[in-house]
Amino acid sequence: MTLSNLLITDIIAAICYISFIAIFVIIGLRMALKYFEHKRIELISVGLAWILVSSTAWDNLYFFIHFVLIGEPPELLFAFLVYTFRIFLPIALFLWIFSVTKLIPMIRKTKIITLLIHFAFVIVALGFYIFALITLFTDILDASTESLFIVVYFSFVTIMGVFFMISILTSGFFIVRNASKSEDPRLKLESKFLLSAFIISSISTIISQIALASSGEGGVYDQYHLAPSIAPIFVLMHIALFISAILFYLGFFLSERVYRFLKKTE
Repeated sequence: MTLSNLLITDIIAAICYISFIAIFVIIGLRMALKYFEHKRIELISVGLAWILVSSTAWDNLYFFIHFVLIGEPPELLFAFLVYTFRIFLPIALFLWIFSVTKLIPMIRKTKIITLLIHFAFVIVALGFYIFALITLFTDILDASTESLFIVVYFSFVTIMGVFFMISILTSGFFIVRNASKSEDPRLKLESKFLLSAFIISSISTIISQIALASSGEGGVYDQYHLAPSIAPIFVLMHIALFISAILFYLGFFLSERVYRFLKKTE
């Protein structure tokens, strides 16, 4: 297979993944570098969190590059990379929640309980990761049996996805609510961008997981070449994630020029 064999949905997805990764890495680096200005450790943790959140797109971007260069999907190697990259997501969530507990006024007891819950989530995710590796090697040694790895994959993605979305939406709501109380009109505008980004990214992720789980295609190792009926859903999801990445950037780093332009259009 060659580049000419790729569908337009594949190319759109790849462009969106590249953009998503680039924007989130830039956000993370800019956040982390602010530590040298403000000397607050949570700026480093939130920066690392945003960089690691982009890991949700690393595996699919790798799949696309491998497919273009080699001409065929990397199957079991890609399955291994799925879990190698996905394990960064619960770590990113813990770093994000740690940062939120530092940034938002919170009762000490509530802060400790919140951190313990998310730390436990990281431990559970690591347990899933180890079990996934065991099932992957079992599938390799005994290819005649039904894949246990697929079952573990869907369980891992579903559990992690639901918990991640609940945590992100809840923490995002509190951040936006605090920012919206400010008398600074610029900060209020930034909070609107953040709220839109949190909602769009959450909805698009939930819809994509439902579509993948109900596709009946066994599309575990990649999200390309699915049934034609759900391919448009994934294209729209990729575009939505790209839009949410831009909104996140505007919410955190709204430039003076863009702010003045938006105020003029009101």
